[in-house]
Amino acid sequence: MLIDAQDDLAVQRVEFTVNGQLAFIDNQSPYVMQLSIDADASDLSLSARAIDWAGNASVTEKVFTVQPDSDQDGLSDDQETNIYFSNIDSTDSDGDGLDDFRESLLGTDLNNTDSDNDGVDDKTEFVQGTDPLYFDSDFDGLSDLEESNLGSNPLKLDTDDDGLRDDEEVTRGTNILIADTDADGLLDGKEVVLYFTDPLNSDTDGDGSNDGGEVLIGSDPRVVEDDSDNDLIPNDKELERGTDPTKYDTDGDTLGDGEES
Repeated sequence: MLIDAQDDLAVQRVEFTVNGQLAFIDNQSPYVMQLSIDADASDLSLSARAIDWAGNASVTEKVFTVQPDSDQDGLSDDQETNIYFSNIDSTDSDGDGLDDFRESLLGTDLNNTDSDNDGVDDKTEFVQGTDPLYFDSDFDGLSDLEESNLGSNPLKLDTDDDGLRDDEEVTRGTNILIADTDADGLLDGKEVVLYFTDPLNSDTDGDGSNDGGEVLIGSDPRVVEDDSDNDLIPNDKELERGTDPTKYDTDGDTLGDGEES
């Protein structure tokens, strides 16, 4: 029993009584009395009387109904029997590593190691921060177990931040852990949503230039354009040489890049 007693003259002591009998006196804050209760106890009347140095006193009293707790897990036998239907002789009725009292706070099933039936036990979900009451904690269309097997983040819609949800990546066959699956310089999400290119093919149009390079020079990565500036040098060769595939005369010397090669 813990009492927070304050007074303008300072508290001298706190007297604790049990069923009208003085049980303990504490003269140092915080004012605490430890009490052991007999197994056959019923109602208890507890009071705390705070007395200041002038002899003034203030009393707080409360009556408690003692509830047997055979396994001392914080849940009374009555609660375990009639509310949770758990084992009154075990602190962890389902053996999942979470004690019954904690499960009662979380709202999980005290008699089921995997309350949401997602294949991940309640203790693991509690430790990793996923929702033990819903099979898909991040609502990305993949169950927590699927994400665990794939290595993706069960608390994040888009594990690799490429603009595609994890379930979309699984459907399309892109890498759920790598933002640019085909390593062409374009994020998978941008290939799908913005450029309409193939995130599994670095050169969607097959013209020899990768999609990222084509976007960089202003070429359409979906259409074969061997020589965008008509200087007689293919785009991919210009990229290799360091000339601009969108300019006929990169260095502005009046000679086309093809004439200078």
